[in-house]
Amino acid sequence: MRSRLLLYAEAWAAIDAEALAEFWAPEAFAFYKAEEAGHFFLSWNEVLRYWRTNDRLHAQVDLCFDIVSEIPLSDAVRSVITAMEWRIRFREDAVDAAGLPFRHRGKAMAGFNHVLSLWTDKGDVPRLTGWCEAPNSATLYLTELYTRLGEQQ
Repeated sequence: MRSRLLLYAEAWAAIDAEALAEFWAPEAFAFYKAEEAGHFFLSWNEVLRYWRTNDRLHAQVDLCFDIVSEIPLSDAVRSVITAMEWRIRFREDAVDAAGLPFRHRGKAMAGFNHVLSLWTDKGDVPRLTGWCEAPNSATLYLTELYTRLGEQQ
């Protein structure tokens, strides 16, 4: 599964919603939750709209997956838990849905969280059916951030 996640990270780096969609089984779609989204997306079309909006906002996306654990749920379905570190740089000309300058345009952000994903083994390769990014509480997150920064110096 680690290799599928590496390929998924490459699809994100391509900043192409259709490249991301190739990793999913739309007919079995269950949910998608990005940490910055205020709600779960529960329909495939909602997720495609969200990704296509990101295509207009992002200049660079780098994801790194680590500590991958697989939990079989049935013969054809498994849950995959992974740590995810992310870095995003926003386009200088990014605009929001209303056409106004995006508040983070030209800026970079980074962070880390955990991902719980669901995969189906129908077909030739495993495909995603669910995705939830789960950051730690603010206190734990900031403690970990300072610890990581201290280790880099």
